[in-house]
Amino acid sequence: MGLRIDKLEKKEARAQIYQVEFSVGDINYIYIGLDTKCDPEYFGSSLVIYHYQKVFGKSLFKKTILEDLTDISMTDLCSIEQRYIKESKKHAKSSNQHSINYTGQNRGDSGPKIDVSVLGKAIIEEAQKLGLSLRMASLKLGIIKPTYPPAPFNRASGGGMHIETNYGLKRIGFSFFKKRGSDNNIGVATSILRQLEFDDDSISVLGPADLSDYQYVLAIHNSQDPKHIADLFKRLIELVEINTDLFANDSNDQNKSLPKKDIIESVDLHLRNQIYTLIRYKRGYIRIIKEGMIKPMPNTKGILREVDKEYNLKIDFQSSNTQKAGKIILKKMKERS
Repeated sequence: MGLRIDKLEKKEARAQIYQVEFSVGDINYIYIGLDTKCDPEYFGSSLVIYHYQKVFGKSLFKKTILEDLTDISMTDLCSIEQRYIKESKKHAKSSNQHSINYTGQNRGDSGPKIDVSVLGKAIIEEAQKLGLSLRMASLKLGIIKPTYPPAPFNRASGGGMHIETNYGLKRIGFSFFKKRGSDNNIGVATSILRQLEFDDDSISVLGPADLSDYQYVLAIHNSQDPKHIADLFKRLIELVEINTDLFANDSNDQNKSLPKKDIIESVDLHLRNQIYTLIRYKRGYIRIIKEGMIKPMPNTKGILREVDKEYNLKIDFQSSNTQKAGKIILKKMKERS
């Protein structure tokens, strides 16, 4: 099964985040979605909406454009969409509405019962043929993970972020512990699953909205073909590897943009045929901004590790937090110039 694997930073000329509300009987429904075609007659990919549109027609739905955006990446779109979904779910609880984001959350795992032990072993064997090492992390839950996950899902990046199967091997995707489950990371994860073979109705975002525990972004594949699942794993990891700098594992101040007046020093870096500017601000904050972009990159420490490797700076990341590592790299790079 072949699939083109691309970076996720391709810009959409125009896109919309929209809200759909409708009522059937005594039940009021609400749905948040994104649309890159900006079609006023489009009400979402949810099977629930598809069903009721077939029965009652388009007049049933009230559509509101929440945000009209231009020149924006799919990952940023997914992140913004996730923020609106969270707000919608909070509002729905207090306003007698039923949120249908994501319907995969309530969708049953179809197909005959899986023998996790047998299928899990076969998946791991098929992955080995593809050059991918997987391990069974939980036989009870059907959790398989890469033995050597790419950054920032590896232990060296701080932990709390995982690529995995779950729900008895029937779902595949990501899990993020507490603050790692930011809108940014949920958005990147959702965008990656969309770029594979999954529609919105197959994708679930599960976990407490207050980020007090794990956030899961999983897609239902309902396959019992070990070759298919191993191939899914391989393509999923390939997408993570080429989009590693889009994930954030810095949770202290969420990498918000900072005022120019607070800049103390900066230096330009060449990495992966791109130019990045490493900036240190007052109070020691570190930001990395890619050429042509305004917002800071989300995974500051992950990029600092790449810079360290690219320029052979030999930074001790075990004893250095992001601010300390950034300051050291700034000093060493300026000494080289």
